[in-house]
Amino acid sequence: MRYTNGQTVIPYTHEKAFTEQMENSAQQLLDNKSFKPVKEIAREAQLLKNNLPVTEKMNLSTSADNKMLAGEALFNKRKQGVLVVGKCYNCGNCNKTHKGPIATAFAITSDGVCVTNYHVLADLIEKSPDSLAGDSLYYVSTIAGKIYPLDKVLAYSKEGDVAIFRVAIDKTQLDPVPLGASAEGGSFACAITHPQGMFYYYSQGVVARNVSGETAQMDRMEITADYAVGSSGGPIFNQSGQLIGMVSSTRNIYGDGQRREMLQMVVKETIPVSTIKKLLNI
Repeated sequence: MRYTNGQTVIPYTHEKAFTEQMENSAQQLLDNKSFKPVKEIAREAQLLKNNLPVTEKMNLSTSADNKMLAGEALFNKRKQGVLVVGKCYNCGNCNKTHKGPIATAFAITSDGVCVTNYHVLADLIEKSPDSLAGDSLYYVSTIAGKIYPLDKVLAYSKEGDVAIFRVAIDKTQLDPVPLGASAEGGSFACAITHPQGMFYYYSQGVVARNVSGETAQMDRMEITADYAVGSSGGPIFNQSGQLIGMVSSTRNIYGDGQRREMLQMVVKETIPVSTIKKLLNI
């Protein structure tokens, strides 16, 4: 903690300590074997069909509160629902089990349903379960450092770059993010993500434009809020703290064409909330 003017308490993120806490908790899960094996999760995931909506009923978070929030209030209101995606695996080059963060996700129900990018969980959906022998655990962590093992992939869209999954929770509950409406160009947009292990990084900007794809699942919303590697699966909010999209990828524009030395612009391509809603059948 840090103190300002002797009164205000400001929390500071200690990235090394946060990572160590996640890794220690993940090791406890590994030691106790209190989670569904990755091979089993992969076998179940590969029975699903691309773009087939979630079939189970769920209590989604909704919010009719359209009160505009300042950045600080918005961040504090939504940070609890933003998650770190972690993975335990053996790289094949050493005997160590690596347990680090790989991406971002967010909760949409209090009982464990979460969302991230398809490409974050692509190995579980695409690869043969037997080829995943080096992967021992996928998990998510809250900002408080509480971790939950991934238990089941519920639905996915490869073209939409969306994966909906469930984590195994205990007596505690997640803080779900409410789904909002699609946003128009010029609208406020902010992101809470983990670029390259910089946990709970807040950035804000606007919706630059909405781009139609060859199919509805390939529609994209381009924004000016910053993010980078590790931000995949991060939520994009409107000024009321409602979900309007999810981080997906970036596209670099160079001034010298093929040489790729004169970087002029980085386009931030996100998944509009409408694509996520289609997978939720709402």
